[in-house]
Amino acid sequence: MLRNNKKILLFLLGACLSSLFFYSAFAQELININTATLTELDTLYGIGPSKAQAIIDYREANGPFQVIEDIMNVSGIGQATFDKIKDGITVGGVSNEEPPQDQPPSEDEPPVEEPPADPEPEILAEEEPNGGGGGGVKYSLGQIVINEFVSDPADGEVEFIELYNKTNQEINLSDWAIYEGSDAKTALSGTIGGSGAGKFFVIEKPKGNLNNGGDTIILKWQEVIIDQVSYGDWDDFNIDNNAPVAADPQSVARYFDGANTFNNKNDFSITSVVTKGGSNTILDYEEQSRATSSAGGSYDYSSDIIISEILPNPFGLDDEAEFIELFNQGDKEVNLEGWALSDSGTRKYLIKVNGGDDNGIAA
Repeated sequence: MLRNNKKILLFLLGACLSSLFFYSAFAQELININTATLTELDTLYGIGPSKAQAIIDYREANGPFQVIEDIMNVSGIGQATFDKIKDGITVGGVSNEEPPQDQPPSEDEPPVEEPPADPEPEILAEEEPNGGGGGGVKYSLGQIVINEFVSDPADGEVEFIELYNKTNQEINLSDWAIYEGSDAKTALSGTIGGSGAGKFFVIEKPKGNLNNGGDTIILKWQEVIIDQVSYGDWDDFNIDNNAPVAADPQSVARYFDGANTFNNKNDFSITSVVTKGGSNTILDYEEQSRATSSAGGSYDYSSDIIISEILPNPFGLDDEAEFIELFNQGDKEVNLEGWALSDSGTRKYLIKVNGGDDNGIAA
C-alpha cells in the first residue's frame, strides 16, 4: 500500500512473475545539467524554455555545476522548483549524495531508497538569495488585477489599462505581460508598489488595440494567468459574465479598487469619471449600491457617512446660520447626489450636489 504519495521499490521474485515490471522515479534516466541540451532541460517539471536557456547560459559563464544544488544559483530557480526536479538531475562525474553517516548495509540486504520529501508549498514572494528579475517569486490568480481600462478614448486621449496590486509587497514586473484578444503582447517593466498611490500601474497604448465593441485583456506572470477581463460582445464561452462596454469618454472600472468576485459582470461598471492611476470613482449612486466586496456582498456606505456637527441655535437669525456638517470616515469618495436628511417628522432635505445656491433641495 502506498501512503502519503510516498514511492517505494517493490521487488518481486519468482518465475511466474518474471514478465511483470514496476518502475519508479528512481529508475528513470537522470538528466545531466552540465551537458543537457535546451530540449532535454525543458522536459524537467517546472523548467520551461526560458529557464532551460538560463541554465545553459549560467554554466557557460561559470563553468560546470559541482553539485545539483548549484542549479539554484540560476535566476528563476528557487527551492520550490529544485525540490521538484532534484530526483531527475545529475552533474555527471561529481557525486550528488552526501557521504554515508552510518555503516553501509550488508551484502545480504538491498539498500533501501529514501522516498523524496513532500514538496514544500509555494509561498508568495519567496525571494531567492540572489534575487533579480522576479526570480524565485511565485504569484497566483487575482494578486494583481486589471482595475480600469479605456477602449474608446476621448479626443486627445489614448487607450490605457490600469493594474492594481492587492498585495502589500512591491512587485517587479519584468516577467509580466498584457495580452489582448488578437494575442498582441505588451511586455511590462518597472515595479508596482504595495501601498498608497504606488499600488496602481498604467499601461498606455497597449500593443494591438482594444476593440470598442468587445475584447479580452489578459494579465500574465511568465505563462501564468493572473487576471483576465472580457467585456462587451467578446465570446469566450461565458459571454453572459462579461464586463460592460464604455463609450467615449467613459471608462470601465471595478466598483472599488481591487473588487474581485471573479465575475466580470459583477465586478465592473461604466463610469464617467476616468481615474487613470488613481482610485476608482463610480458616480451613479444606484451602481455604487451594487458594489461588491471580494465575498460578493453589497457595499453599504451608510456607516461611512456620519453627522459630525450641528448648529441648531446660532447667534442671530436661525434661517441664516444653522448648519449640519457631514463627515466621510471611509476611504472611498462618495457621491451624495440623491442622499437626504430628515427630522422626526415629515420634513426631508434632499442633497443637491450640482447646482443650487444652497447645495440642497427642501422637500
